[in-house]
Amino acid sequence: MTPFVTYDATGRIHAWGDLAVPDDLVDQNIAAQARDGLKAMHGMGHPDTHHVVDGAIEERPSLPMTADKVQIAADGIDAVTLTGLPTGAIVTLDAQSATADGATMAITTTLPGRHQVSVTCWPYRDLTLEITAHVPA
Repeated sequence: MTPFVTYDATGRIHAWGDLAVPDDLVDQNIAAQARDGLKAMHGMGHPDTHHVVDGAIEERPSLPMTADKVQIAADGIDAVTLTGLPTGAIVTLDAQSATADGATMAITTTLPGRHQVSVTCWPYRDLTLEITAHVPA
């Protein structure tokens, strides 16, 4: 079995798999995977954890983001402060998204309960953070 990936111009992996073909047909079969504007190459990688940089499969870096806390009052004022967000990061809470324009973002809610905050910014790995919003005292 020969592992392969297909990827786009940004290095984002779109497909991966193993080819079960004779050795003399491996290159031809990998080349056949390159279509719809994608390139193909030998190697193992998964879209969630890897990307292609200068023709090599590498691990995607972790987001350099931190949260100052994960529990807040559900009062619309108390906030989780996210720092280290790259410009262009998409931060989503309860199906509402905002784009980071700098290194810091405050997250508030008026809805008590557990909430998933997801952060995406290529080429970083996606990050999910759970925050708990308590009924205000």
